[in-house]
Amino acid sequence: MAVNSIQFLRTSVAGRVPTALSPAQIAFNLADKLLFVGDGSNVITDVDGNTTAGTTGQGFFTTDLDIATAVASANSYTDTAISNLIASAPGVLDTLNELAAALGDDPNFATTIANSVSSVQTNLTNEISRATAAESANASAISANTADIATNASDIATNAAAIAANAADIATNTADIATNAAAIASNASDIATLQTDSGTNTSDIATVAADLASEIARATAAETANANAITNEVARATAAEGTNATAIAANAADIATNAADIATNAAAIASNASDIATNTADIATNASDISGLDTRLSAIEAGIDLGTF
Repeated sequence: MAVNSIQFLRTSVAGRVPTALSPAQIAFNLADKLLFVGDGSNVITDVDGNTTAGTTGQGFFTTDLDIATAVASANSYTDTAISNLIASAPGVLDTLNELAAALGDDPNFATTIANSVSSVQTNLTNEISRATAAESANASAISANTADIATNASDIATNAAAIAANAADIATNTADIATNAAAIASNASDIATLQTDSGTNTSDIATVAADLASEIARATAAETANANAITNEVARATAAEGTNATAIAANAADIATNAADIATNAAAIASNASDIATNTADIATNASDISGLDTRLSAIEAGIDLGTF
């Protein structure tokens, strides 16, 4: 017997039951109105559902051919089969028409999905190219910003050195002022001495007073020049530091913008990959369902030959 054939066996002897049936064999006892169907199991199941050990792989189940009993049994079997077929499918997807509607009544659904996947793949490839280019541009911008930051740091260091030099000049000027004050005090002491020694030294006193006035004028002018130089240097350093701070803030904003763009690109790529995975799973499921339907159609179309038991 061909493996793709169904063999029907029959007998009119009351009480006769087959000892074994292959999954391709169906037997009738016309006297007892019983049907025996090989199910490939290892047990024999009677009409009441009781089981006994049978031949391995050649077990069968028994059903009553009496019309009323058979109809009830057939209805129960059909209801069970339909329930098993529907399984836990939602109410809007438990008929072939609803499944067809869910597929958009598209007889070429697999091709449509394949084309959709191809389109998604093209979009993903384009997005990857765009994101790669954007990331490259961002990297260049970050590199340029890093160079600007290094330049700003160098300028700040230069300003700090200039401020330190000014501080040294101020210290020197302060020392000169102290020296001048000491000289003035010494001159004043000398004047007092001259005035005490003799009133005839009026000419010398006048000369010393003139020298003292000249020294005071020179010291005052030097102090004024030093104060102006310090003020100018403080203003220049303050302006340079303000410029550097502005540039650093702009660089930080650019870096934050670049980071946001990179995060957006990564999210878009992840979303596209998820869509492709979902479409691929759907295609695999559809292919499996089509293969199962092909197998069942082939079994139904198989030949039938008759025999007895």
